[in-house]
Amino acid sequence: MDPREKKKREERSKKTKELLDKAFDRVIGSKLEEIAKEREQARVSQDEESYRLMLAQDREKATSKKRRNLTQEEMDMAAKTGLSGQVVALMMNKDKGGGDASSDSDDAGDRKSDKRKRSKKSRKDDRRKKKKRKKKKKRSKKRRYDDSSDSYSDDSSSDSDEYSSSDDDEERRRKKKKKKRRQ
Repeated sequence: MDPREKKKREERSKKTKELLDKAFDRVIGSKLEEIAKEREQARVSQDEESYRLMLAQDREKATSKKRRNLTQEEMDMAAKTGLSGQVVALMMNKDKGGGDASSDSDDAGDRKSDKRKRSKKSRKDDRRKKKKRKKKKKRSKKRRYDDSSDSYSDDSSSDSDEYSSSDDDEERRRKKKKKKRRQ
């Protein structure tokens, strides 16, 4: 085969390959764009649906809350002012001094929260007292240990009486200092 003919064949095959690639890209490219659009639309519709569901849940939460029954006067005032009936009822009850049945239930809720606060406070105090007792026991055990190593006394009741005065406390401190120096 002649090298010129060979070169011409290669050029033709290159051109046909380029033409086929372009055609393939046009066909496949348009299909890929369509698929991408469909995916985007599906994602957007899914986002919108989830948003609608969230709004519906929030709406359900808001409507399921217990609401106070409004009197005719409160409803009229709400219509005149454009405020929510619940807001008007709340404002009117403050003016009256809260003598309504709903305010009594609110007071009961306040009492419950006060009881909770008190019980939490008392639990805290109990924990503090318990910690103090533990510390005292620990100290007394240390004292007994220190005393037993110094004087070998078996009388535990005399130990508690022995440390009641300030002179004995000073003596005990001196003994501890001596022990530390020896070590």
